[in-house]
Amino acid sequence: MSPVEPQAVSKKRGPLFWILGCAGVALILLLMLVGVLFYGFRSFQQRSGVDAQMLRENPNFAIVKIGVAANPDFEIVSENPEAAEVRVRSKSTGKQFIQRIDRNTKGFVSIPVEESSKEKAK
Repeated sequence: MSPVEPQAVSKKRGPLFWILGCAGVALILLLMLVGVLFYGFRSFQQRSGVDAQMLRENPNFAIVKIGVAANPDFEIVSENPEAAEVRVRSKSTGKQFIQRIDRNTKGFVSIPVEESSKEKAK
């Protein structure tokens, strides 16, 4: 008679293991997504110069500043919070214009700024 070899016992994982494993992976992915979104929001907030207080007190001005900060070709020259206007210079063309929100159309309006004769002479 030959000796009987013991068979390897296979460990079968039940459905609870897979449910908890998938839930754990989903939780880790959710935390990573929240972290990336928080980092992106904070860095954009610092770059645009808009904070929660400005959004509460003067939302039109805050939206104009966010719109200008979203375009890397624009550079803020001056700001007028009372009129919710931002004077902007295009880095590529050098032209200046005023960005504001029109209350009638509820959209952005760009008004070209004519340079004075003194600025043209330089």
